[in-house]
Amino acid sequence: MKHRVGALRRISNHIPATYLPQIASSIIGSKLRYGVSLYAPVRLKDSDPMPNVCKDLQVSLNNAMRIAARCRLRDRVKICDLHARTGMNSLNRMSAEDKLSLIWRAVNVPHHPLSNTVRFVDNSGHRETRAMTRGDLKSESTSTLSSRNFPETAIRIWNQSDHMLRSAATSQSAKRQIRKMSSNLPL
Repeated sequence: MKHRVGALRRISNHIPATYLPQIASSIIGSKLRYGVSLYAPVRLKDSDPMPNVCKDLQVSLNNAMRIAARCRLRDRVKICDLHARTGMNSLNRMSAEDKLSLIWRAVNVPHHPLSNTVRFVDNSGHRETRAMTRGDLKSESTSTLSSRNFPETAIRIWNQSDHMLRSAATSQSAKRQIRKMSSNLPL
């Protein structure tokens, strides 16, 4: 990742400032988005811990945002301001968007490869529960380790999403709701 940030730094002097955020997003962001749903957990609150791997990747992303915004570390620009200037998402928000998008497709697209891994909470107790009326998905994890795996973390985020996302009929409306939900998550 450091090589990509270095390459971005070297070419930044030869490219107009208006194009730098797009180039930074394509060089750095595309590499992070490739597997973000598998290795990056989603922090729902600022107090949630961030693994060291995610910290290192976020630092690289922050450096790319600084280059795209044409500022230096010593300028002490806040990350939220860099995000606003460049339009690039944090690793946490990228992970949330990717996981929610995959779960929405698993629930709404027929014959999706993940549709066999997600199940709605069923009526095994012969009475209607809040989880059933909300449309929550059933968690299948049996251990602490399996609760950190991809489907389980994505299901947890889905179960905390609002009704607008769950009832989105098209992928465009789902994307809008996913972006809206992820914009409320910590950077």
